[in-house]
Amino acid sequence: MKKQLISLINKSRLVSTVQDLVRIPSVNPPGNEKPVTEYLYQLLNKWGFEIDIINDPSPHRPQILAKLPGNGERPPLILYITP
Repeated sequence: MKKQLISLINKSRLVSTVQDLVRIPSVNPPGNEKPVTEYLYQLLNKWGFEIDIINDPSPHRPQILAKLPGNGERPPLILYITP
């Protein structure tokens, strides 16, 4: 199963995504990860995730709860991303 999952990873897309994330200013302190959250929101939305943005306790440090429903062939996937 592990080899099967690894074979599904598009390595060039993975490298490109990590490069994009590193380029986005998100220095802490002062703690402003909102631009990273916006980037991840767009990416996960494009992939079909249902996304909730959690702005508590700070609107400058939002968290993401992303859900990809199962479809009978694949189980559901839940991601919780926090700064």
